[in-house]
Amino acid sequence: MTKYIKEGVIVASPMVYKDYNGTGKVLPTIKIKDAMESYCRLGKYLKELYPMPTIGITGSVGKTTTTMFAEYVFAEKYKVYTTGGVNGKNRNTPNSIVRRMAKTYSSKYNFHIQEIGGGSKCLVENATEMLNLDAFAITNINKFHHIDNYGSTEEIIKDKTSFDRCSKKGAFGIINLDDPILRDYPFKSKIYSVGIENEKADYIGKNIIQNGKYLEFDIDDHNKMVHIRISIVGKHNVYNALMVYVFATNFGLTDEEIQRGFEKYKSYGIRQAIYDISGRIVFLDSFNTCEISVKYDCEALNEWKSIPGSKKIAILNGEGSLAENSYKINYKMGKDVAKYSGIDEFIFIGPDATEGEICNSFGNGKAAYEGAISVNKKAKILFTSNFDELTEIIKEDSKPGDILLYKGNSHFPSFCSLDKAFGTQFLFDCSVQEYIELKDKIFKIGYKKEIDSANLLKCKKTVKKIVLPSKVEDKIVSNVDAKLFFKNAKLKTIEFNSNIKGIGEKTFFKCENLSKIEGDFAVYRIGEKAFYGCSKLEEVTALELQHIETEGFKNCKSLRKLELSDACCYIAENTFDGCINLKIIAPKNSYAFNYAKEHNLL
Repeated sequence: MTKYIKEGVIVASPMVYKDYNGTGKVLPTIKIKDAMESYCRLGKYLKELYPMPTIGITGSVGKTTTTMFAEYVFAEKYKVYTTGGVNGKNRNTPNSIVRRMAKTYSSKYNFHIQEIGGGSKCLVENATEMLNLDAFAITNINKFHHIDNYGSTEEIIKDKTSFDRCSKKGAFGIINLDDPILRDYPFKSKIYSVGIENEKADYIGKNIIQNGKYLEFDIDDHNKMVHIRISIVGKHNVYNALMVYVFATNFGLTDEEIQRGFEKYKSYGIRQAIYDISGRIVFLDSFNTCEISVKYDCEALNEWKSIPGSKKIAILNGEGSLAENSYKINYKMGKDVAKYSGIDEFIFIGPDATEGEICNSFGNGKAAYEGAISVNKKAKILFTSNFDELTEIIKEDSKPGDILLYKGNSHFPSFCSLDKAFGTQFLFDCSVQEYIELKDKIFKIGYKKEIDSANLLKCKKTVKKIVLPSKVEDKIVSNVDAKLFFKNAKLKTIEFNSNIKGIGEKTFFKCENLSKIEGDFAVYRIGEKAFYGCSKLEEVTALELQHIETEGFKNCKSLRKLELSDACCYIAENTFDGCINLKIIAPKNSYAFNYAKEHNLL
């Protein structure tokens, strides 16, 4: 901070900064008593500057999904602003909300939908007072979630329900009537209730069906039935959708607009997203962990219709931030989820301990494992504290056709085993873990310790031939990042090595002069539109390739030979559109051989 002050940045802070590397004098700052109070005052000013209807959403589980649902639905009528949801990267505490608003709030928006997170005393209350809410929703309240920071269940309830005390006069609220804490709380605002089990709710979810990756149900508001279809897994998401329906009807959206918005919804990143990865279906929900959300996801996996002979595997972190309740709650969680007889294998991951601060921080997976093995003697139940070991288990125990649930938290990222096993790049797409920049003359390179490997992030030179490094500073380089050579007109030859396992989205998009791939092309995964429009590319031999994403080689008009092996187990639709000269060489009756036959390729 002293460096920035000396360079002329105006800093407002309760702290004192001295020039220890120079004169030792106190550096000039604007003195404030309380940084949070100042953030909130700035937020109030911005709200007055650009007034618009504002919805706040909080709860222990489901607030991000509810915000994202609302963003899609309200976009059918309004220009929506949010600092969370689809584009906001989950900025949901008062200071992060205001920082985002200061950069992006403007008159081009006419509706504000705001996820508001807790985690410690008064965070929800401070944000509510700042935002002057017209309406609010509380998804549910878990008595122990973040109790280490709140100190007691009473403080959790007090902060989560501060919407009722601190919103604008005349604001209305929406609660989950199936949640016992919310059902019994003495709200003073006008309250609409939603539910699945409680018939007294104002809006009820009925006829709920998980139709593959689509969740379908009817909303009964005692006047009519409205059918909803969303591309998401888990019946618990009906609660989130019901709340958005109530918001939308109160703010003037038609049933058709609401249905259309839900139809357009798409999960992303590591939150309740569904992916085809090397022939496996992966249900990835790994931003944070709460006992009830683990149960919800395991219930969804248990009921998922799978193909005969395939397996369902649950990879689970424990819940953190539980203080002295850590072992008891995680042990019970393990017992509860292990009772799902439709799940063939449970893999628990976490620190190799059952108590202490490390378990409180990263989730007590070992306690959950001990709970699971106490009740289930039939399913395969494992525990590991090591990401490399988890990678090997996944590679050995899973096969194409299997369904994998990853439920965990981003601070102890079990999903990095997907990156190591199949060449995905989820860890680099997740902003929680910082990367270490390595030195190289040609590339900007980021190293992540969780997978002990690096990504090529940026190319500093534009030349005819590029040789991709296998290591930098003794660190293995395993992936080429998205859009690294996007529309690079000079590139003619790219040389690979056996360490490179993943190619990102649009990495070589419209590299119109790229004609040759040299070296050891041992890639596992080719991302969406990775070689799209490489019109001079002629031959590719990819014997370790497992997965080609949508339009991976589209419009490669000169591509006449692609050699694949039995390793290939997923080729997306439209992968080879416009490849008018292509012949696929693959073992008879292999996945690639059958794909070529079905799509009328040579």
